[in-house]
Amino acid sequence: MTSLFKRVQPQKFIITPELIAQYLGIPVTDIFRVEKWKYIVFVHRRGRGGQFISYRQLKPWLEKIIDLIKSCLQTEQLAKIAYGLKQEWRKFKKHYPEEIKGRLRGILAQKRDSLLKQQQKYLENIDNLLSSIGWES
Repeated sequence: MTSLFKRVQPQKFIITPELIAQYLGIPVTDIFRVEKWKYIVFVHRRGRGGQFISYRQLKPWLEKIIDLIKSCLQTEQLAKIAYGLKQEWRKFKKHYPEEIKGRLRGILAQKRDSLLKQQQKYLENIDNLLSSIGWES
């Protein structure tokens, strides 16, 4: 289990037969039952038996990671998520195609730039306050 897996908490995802059918590209009527296990989803398909699907392959996983990135208030939080993604991408390569990695990199960079800009404004405000009381840096 990776640090990101702990933060994402996929066991709390709402996994419906419709979501699974959309992911697999099959009619929802082909799905007999969906079982959420601790680390994976097990899908019972009519006429085909069972099939394992990683939480990482499902849309809620990507949405949760994007939410985690966008909700960061400090660069330290963002760095932890970026490190978690690095671990994920090494360990679970097949679940992160380049398209997804590129999208996440872009969102990370955008958030990083936003946090750095905000931090710079705070530093400028501190300098202005110090100047107003006669403290030159």
